[in-house]
Amino acid sequence: MSFGDCINNAENEGALSRREAERARRTYQEALEGMEGLGADAEPAAARSAFERMEAETAQRKRQTLLQARAYEEIAADFAAYRNERGEAVLTDAMMGLVDSSGMPTRRPGAFQNYQAIRGRAHAHMQTVIRRFARDLAGRTRNKAELLDVVREAFGEDTGNAAAKALARAWGETSEKLRELYNAQGGHIGYNSKWGGPQTHDADKIRAAGYEAWRNHVLPRLDLERMIDGRTGKPFTPSTIEQALKDVFENIKTDGWAARTPSGLNAGRARANRRADPRFLVFRDADAWMEYQDAFSKGDFFDAMMGHIDGMSRDIALMQALGPNPNAGLTFAEQTLRKMLTTGDGVEGRLTGAESAIHRARQAYELFTGTTNRPVNATLARVMGNTRQLLTAAHLGSAVISAVSDIGFTRITARMNGMRTDKVLGRAVSLLDVNERNLAMRLGLIAEEATQMAAAQHRYIGEVWGGELSRQISDTVLKVSGLSPWTQTMKWAFGMELSGFLADNAGRAFKDLPKALQGSFKRYNISAAEWERMRSAPLYDGRGSKFLRPEDIAAIEGLPPGEGDRLANKLLAMVHAETNFAIPSASLIGRSSFLPSGAKPGTVSGELLRSTLLFKNFAVTMLFTHVRRAAMMASPADRLAYTGELLISSALLGAFALQAKEVTKGRDPRPMAGSDFWFAALLQGGGLGIFGDFMFADANRFGGGIGETVAGPVFSAANDLRRLTVGNAQEWAAGESLEESDAALEAVDFMSRYTPGSSIWYARLALDRYVWDRASLMADPDAADKMQRAINKSEREGQGYFFPPGAMKPQRAPDLAGAAKPPPE
Repeated sequence: MSFGDCINNAENEGALSRREAERARRTYQEALEGMEGLGADAEPAAARSAFERMEAETAQRKRQTLLQARAYEEIAADFAAYRNERGEAVLTDAMMGLVDSSGMPTRRPGAFQNYQAIRGRAHAHMQTVIRRFARDLAGRTRNKAELLDVVREAFGEDTGNAAAKALARAWGETSEKLRELYNAQGGHIGYNSKWGGPQTHDADKIRAAGYEAWRNHVLPRLDLERMIDGRTGKPFTPSTIEQALKDVFENIKTDGWAARTPSGLNAGRARANRRADPRFLVFRDADAWMEYQDAFSKGDFFDAMMGHIDGMSRDIALMQALGPNPNAGLTFAEQTLRKMLTTGDGVEGRLTGAESAIHRARQAYELFTGTTNRPVNATLARVMGNTRQLLTAAHLGSAVISAVSDIGFTRITARMNGMRTDKVLGRAVSLLDVNERNLAMRLGLIAEEATQMAAAQHRYIGEVWGGELSRQISDTVLKVSGLSPWTQTMKWAFGMELSGFLADNAGRAFKDLPKALQGSFKRYNISAAEWERMRSAPLYDGRGSKFLRPEDIAAIEGLPPGEGDRLANKLLAMVHAETNFAIPSASLIGRSSFLPSGAKPGTVSGELLRSTLLFKNFAVTMLFTHVRRAAMMASPADRLAYTGELLISSALLGAFALQAKEVTKGRDPRPMAGSDFWFAALLQGGGLGIFGDFMFADANRFGGGIGETVAGPVFSAANDLRRLTVGNAQEWAAGESLEESDAALEAVDFMSRYTPGSSIWYARLALDRYVWDRASLMADPDAADKMQRAINKSEREGQGYFFPPGAMKPQRAPDLAGAAKPPPE
C-alpha cells in the first residue's frame, strides 16, 4: 500500500481530518519532488521523509499549544491576583501592564520591560563589539575595515586578526543565547555552526530589480548544501531551489503576505514561527554575504547585528509576556478582562472601563510590534519624516539646556529608591572615562546612542521615520549639541548607581532592607523569596565598586531551568524602568495614547497627528511617568508631597534653563520677580517650554503664534515657506518690484530658522551676529532700524542685550543681577 493510500484510509476512517489529510498529501508530494533520481526507492524514501517531518511538526505544534495554554493561565492568574490585591477599580491597569508595566505593581514585567532587559543583557555580551564599532558623530559605523574581518571570522574564515576573531566570537555567543531564549518560548530555530549573521532585505530594491535580476544575483552566492529544504528535510537540489527562491522573493516583496492564507481570524501567525523560515538564505562565505548586502540590503554588518538583537529581543519579550502567539495571548486577556468586569452590579460602567483599557493596550501592542509605524503611502511618510527630522536638526540644538531638569527627576527617583542623588551625579562625571562606559554596558545597561541612530530624538519626538540622510543630519546635531551624550550618560549613571545600591544591600534580608527599597521591590512585585535568590549571586567587582549584575543572577547554580534568566530579567527590568523615571524618555503607553493605531505614517491623519505632537512628546512622557506615579501614591499626603517636590524642582531647574537660553541668544536673564516667569519656568521644566514663550511675547521661539504652536512646527514651517514663495510671487504679480518687497529679508529669516544646526547653543550667538545679522543688513536697508527697535522694546520690558543684534562684539557682560529686579509695569 502506498503512502498516499494510507492517508486516504486514515481520512475515511476518521483518524485524520480533511485538513490534516490535505496537509499530509501536500507534505508527501513535496518530499517526493525532492527524491528525483532514486528510481523505485523514491516513494518509500519520500514516505519516510514526510512522516518524519509531520511527526516533528506535530510535536512542535503540541509544544506551542502547551506553552500558549500556560501563558493563558498566567494571564488569568495575574488578573485575579491584581483584583484581589487592588480591587476591580484598577483592574484595567493589569491589561496595559501586559504590554507596558512601567510604574504599575503587576506580577510580571510587561513585554516592553522584558524587551529592555533582554536587549540590555545582549548588549552586555556585545560590549566589546559595540565599543569598537559604535557610531561616530556623523552616525557612521567606526572601524569599518576591521568590521570586514569580523564578517569573515563570523563566517568561519581565519583572517589572522585575533581582535576580529574575539569580536566575532562575542557576536556568535550572543546570537546563540538569543536563539536558545527564543526556542525556550516556543520557537524552533535550528542550530547552524556556520550561520555567520542575518541578512536584511530592502524590499524597495528587490521590487525594483524584479525576480530574474534578484535570483541571478543571489543564487550563485548561496551554499545549497547547507540550506535545508523544509519540504523534504534535506538540502536543496537544483530542481527544488527555483521554487524556493520564488517563494522568498514573493515574501519579501509582499511583506510576508504571500505566505499567509486569509482565514478570517485575528490571531495571525505565531511569532514563534516567524524566524524559522525553512528557506532561510545561507551564503557560501563572507564575500557573498557582503555582496548581497551591498546590492539588496541597507547598512553594514554592525547594523545587521544590532537589528537582529533588537528584533529577537522584541520577539522573545512578547512571547514571554503573551505566549508563542502574542496576538492570541492579548486577545485572551481582552476576553478575560471583559468577563471579570461584567459580573455583578454596574455592568455597563465596568464594560466601558474594560473597553477603554483594551483599546489602550491594543494600541500600545501595535506600536510595540511596529504595526502602527508601517507606512500606508511610503512617499508621503518619507517626505513628512524627512521634514520632521530636519526641523529637529534646526530647532533642538539647545535642548540639552532644557535637559538640566533631568537632575530634578533623578533626585526624586533616587529618593523613591533610597539612593543618594550626589552619587548618581558623581557617577555621571566618572563616565567620561571610556572604561566606565564599558562597565555600564557589562551591567546590562542599553547602549542606545552607540547602536541606534537618532536615539535621543525619542525623548522629544517619539517615533523616528525618514530617510538615511535626514536622520544622519538630525542625529549629528543632537550629538554635537550634547543632548545625546547627556541622555546616555545620565541613564547609565542612574542605572549603575541603582545596581551598586542593590549590591550594597545584598547582605540584608528583605525585611531588613531600607523602606524605600522595599517599596521599590513591591512596585515591581519582587518578593522576599525572589530577593533571597537574587542576593545569593556573587557580586561583580567593576573598577573597585561592587554591583549586583543580571548575568551573575542568571548563572546561579541549583535553580530550575529558566529561573535564573527570569530573575535576571525581572531585576534588570526594574533598573531600566526606574532609569526611565530618572531620565524621562518616550514611553510606550504615552506614545500609544496619543498616537492611535489608525494614524499610520503615510496617511493624512497620521502625518497631521505626528506633526502636531512634534516636540511635545516629553510632556506626554511626564504625564505617564511622574504625574501618574504621584496619582498612584497610597495616601493624599504622599501624593501631595510627591507633587510638590515635582513642581518645585521643575520650576527651579526650568528657571535655570530659561535664563541659560537667554544668555545663549545674547540677552540678559529675564526678570524673575513676576508670576509669569515662574509659570513659564514650570512649563519649561515639564517639557512645555515652547508654550511658556507666550508669557513674554506674542510669538514662540520659532516665530509662530499660539495657533501655530498648538499645530506644531511643521505647520509653522509650511506657513513660512508659503509666505516666502507663494506670498512673494503674488506680490510680484500685483506689480511690486523685487526691491520693494521683503523677499530677501524673508529668505534670510527662513534660513536662520530652518538651517540644521543653527540653534546649537554654543554656536547660535555667533551665527546670529556674524552670519544672519550680516545677511539681514545686506538684504534690507532698514534692517539696522528694525534691530534697534527690537532692542528698545526688549529694554522697555526689563531685559537688555549684552551682545545686541547687529553688533560685531559683546558690549558688556550679561547683567545677572538684573534677574532679581521686578519686571516693569
